[in-house]
Amino acid sequence: WFQHSSFLIQISNINILVDPVFYPITGCPAIFELVYKPEDLPPVIDVVLISHNHVEHMNIKSLRAVQERYPSAVVCVPVGDGNDIKEKCKFKNVYEFGWQNKLSCSKSDPESNKVTFTFLPTIHWSVSSIGPKSMNTSHWGSWMISSKNFNIYFSSDTHYNKELFEDIKKQFLNIDVAIM
Repeated sequence: WFQHSSFLIQISNINILVDPVFYPITGCPAIFELVYKPEDLPPVIDVVLISHNHVEHMNIKSLRAVQERYPSAVVCVPVGDGNDIKEKCKFKNVYEFGWQNKLSCSKSDPESNKVTFTFLPTIHWSVSSIGPKSMNTSHWGSWMISSKNFNIYFSSDTHYNKELFEDIKKQFLNIDVAIM
């Protein structure tokens, strides 16, 4: 846990960085102490997951630092945020996700070490850096990270909604770790 909603997750030899923030954010209502720097990360980051485009989740300065260290990382973002990541951060391997979209990857034997990333809905909203006129022009969501019979759920920002969580529970019968 890197503070707020930033995490490093290591599963099936895949290093995953979630909503990375390494620098102070001007005007951000979320107050948190920044402890880690990009230099503190492992030698390889394979995948970067972004939950939504609020500055404390999709932090362009932090993502630029990640891109400098890991230019070949796969970056998974909500639909509507891909161009910002490509243009502002210069990542090449950017995939946009709508709710229920999936991507699988592995480093070695595809069946035993496959990790699947599923983008799931949350009760939230989005707004880009251009301001209120861009309200809800991109998706927002949570991530399920699945490997073999092990599931890690990253809720990101969400309000409680019984039906939403019951739907996720039906789709993923076992959730071994929930990051909320």
